[in-house]
Amino acid sequence: MLIFGISEYICTFINDVQLRPNCDIIISKCEAEDFLKSSKPVLETMSARYYELSLTSSKTTGYTEEVILSDFFINLLNEDIQPYAILGGINTERTHKSNVETTNYSKDESYTAEQTPITGESQIQNMGLAVFNGDKLVGELTGLDCICHLIITNQLDTATVSIPSPFEDEQTIALEITLTKPTSKSVKLINNSPFIETNAYITARVMSLSNGIDFTKEENLTKLEEYANNYLESSISNYLYKTSKEFNSDIVRIW
Repeated sequence: MLIFGISEYICTFINDVQLRPNCDIIISKCEAEDFLKSSKPVLETMSARYYELSLTSSKTTGYTEEVILSDFFINLLNEDIQPYAILGGINTERTHKSNVETTNYSKDESYTAEQTPITGESQIQNMGLAVFNGDKLVGELTGLDCICHLIITNQLDTATVSIPSPFEDEQTIALEITLTKPTSKSVKLINNSPFIETNAYITARVMSLSNGIDFTKEENLTKLEEYANNYLESSISNYLYKTSKEFNSDIVRIW
């Protein structure tokens, strides 16, 4: 029986008739009161529509996943998978100044909430996922980690990934990626240890061009394709290692 952590609050929420089971659940990196006060409609007069758009935009970016209360509760009680939630925070001037000089500045998906150097009128920011082991928060995933999570769980609609350019040093190429068919997973026992194999079928469209690189040439496309495959494979492996080894949590239900 769950005693510590946030289980008692989740159980209270799920039994509250004033809360719908399909309401989104956000784990804020700042005080909840500050997060709510900073959440103000931008370019939208209806607050309900504003909140809906701010969360469903994850389907076009892949930087987080829309997680509802009922799913979090089910995962909390399930022995086969651990719960996770949207990671939220406040976009402040401090984060702009502290991160603008980093090497990943042009890779928006490399951050979690309250880390991105992106400026804008909206102060709140949902980026990445909050990972739990049972009812205890154990770690945070970046936007890129979330894209990998959506690929593995076969939930990716579309996302933009900035990969280092294989043609020019210190340059990036933006790729819009989608799944061409469902991701497949298989588990075999080898020497009493599970061997897990995953095949992801991804198509990509080049969104940014490099100076002097002719992408109509087959050799350039082949080089970019091989590099993108290796980059995504490495990113997915890092995501799985982080969740399983560092966080000791399975939010994929790999079995």
